[in-house]
Amino acid sequence: MFETTLKDVINVEAVVVQNDDLTLKAASANPAGNFLVQLESRRVAWEAGAYRKSNQELYALLADCLQYSSPLMTAEANKARKDILEKFYKERGYRLKSDTPVATLVVRAVFGNADRRRISTYSLVVRKAKKDGVLPNQLAQWIEDNGGIQEIKMGHSGTYVSPTQKAEIAKGHVADLQT
Repeated sequence: MFETTLKDVINVEAVVVQNDDLTLKAASANPAGNFLVQLESRRVAWEAGAYRKSNQELYALLADCLQYSSPLMTAEANKARKDILEKFYKERGYRLKSDTPVATLVVRAVFGNADRRRISTYSLVVRKAKKDGVLPNQLAQWIEDNGGIQEIKMGHSGTYVSPTQKAEIAKGHVADLQT
């Protein structure tokens, strides 16, 4: 394992700042450069290992949320599920609104009531998956195909028009008016 001290890094940084013509190759030949290469390698290993495994476990939890929140065959079954959720919420001291989507209720029950942003993000993913007709056993692949949880969260509706597209449309209208 490579070891370096803060003093080594500070001294190397000072040399890099003082000498503009140092190349990246020369910087990577020094201890601080090697340390960064090692950190980068550890990050790559982490992404392929623990981070990927963690995401797969999260996707499995979300798939279970998707399955539990999917429409049931009868109104009685839907009411029974709603009653179970209400009882669960009451036991945990969570506030329950009647107009909250079932997917959000399920996600909040699974992930707790502490982090509103996380609940919102996961709920959006589950609701979008339901809307797109994704089956629970396909959810992990669907999330990856769509760029991950954050990309799905940041997605826009089917009628979304970006500011750039709006500008182009406006230019077209102005050009039509001038002719």
